[in-house]
Amino acid sequence: MLIENLAEQLPICKESLIKHISPFDIKEGDLSALAESKQSTDLYITRSGSDGSVGIHKFGKARVRPTNHDKEQHYVGLVLSKREEDPSQNRLYGFYKEKSEDTGLFSEMWLPFVTQVCMTDVGGPKNNMQFTWTSQMNARLFCGDQERKQHFSELVDVATVQSDRWQDTKIYGLFRNKWGMSAVCIYTIGNISNIFKNSPFKGYTKDQMDRSRTVLNIDN
Repeated sequence: MLIENLAEQLPICKESLIKHISPFDIKEGDLSALAESKQSTDLYITRSGSDGSVGIHKFGKARVRPTNHDKEQHYVGLVLSKREEDPSQNRLYGFYKEKSEDTGLFSEMWLPFVTQVCMTDVGGPKNNMQFTWTSQMNARLFCGDQERKQHFSELVDVATVQSDRWQDTKIYGLFRNKWGMSAVCIYTIGNISNIFKNSPFKGYTKDQMDRSRTVLNIDN
């Protein structure tokens, strides 16, 4: 569990959190991250598995849910990334493994991913992604040695080493492959952020890819 400033001050369970969390069935293994600011207190909880609630849930001033999908995903880490120079660009990163839809003899059973959501995301307007993430993006992680044709596709766990500069925060990912071999790969939040900011979207046109990927503050 990742809880900020726990040593400085114990968090107070706000009425808005109690109201939204009460009907949510928290299961063993669900990850959580608490983000506190002068404006709000928000709790993020992951749900793993293959049902319609799988993904990242936000509780607090705004209740935001993952979009429905039919993929099996298992979360292993949540990382808060605050941008002191511009809090509107604060991000939450989730690390998970997803069951591959390729059932070929030589295909991998699991694929590693990182997902990003904007912490100021309150969902879309009525009748258009209302109460669901509008900022979420996913990217495939790679761990291995391309020259030796070694790769590790099952993400087992992650550990975070924070830095004074958010870009330098390191993520240590523990991976394994179908042969039972393990490896640790290191990523920085700066590199991950650049991937989401500059990489082309799968299946999108050039005009769609040129759209801004910064957070816009729009009141619903």
